[in-house]
Amino acid sequence: MPEVAGVLSVLFLNLVIFGLSGLIIFSYNKDGGSNYFDNITSALWSLLVLITTANNPDVMIPYYRENRIVSFFFVVFIWLGNLYMFFPIALCFFLSPSSTFYYTVRL
Repeated sequence: MPEVAGVLSVLFLNLVIFGLSGLIIFSYNKDGGSNYFDNITSALWSLLVLITTANNPDVMIPYYRENRIVSFFFVVFIWLGNLYMFFPIALCFFLSPSSTFYYTVRL
């Protein structure tokens, strides 16, 4: 169980860092634009949706239409959050020999 807490804390820390920077970067979009980064809870929820790829382009498209350089923010977030940090840590947890999940899959 402590391993799961470690993985979730890394994910939450990544969400908070990019959520706060998204609030700072996208604070100019207050005049009738999308409300993905209005406050910290909507920013965290939007980034969580972006990580799970449930409605992946829906979060990026309104900001991408205004300025194409913001795609750098979202690409770095997806690359750092999904591919570089979260998935390798989760795989190490689930496939480590000390994990009970490892033994149930191998049997």
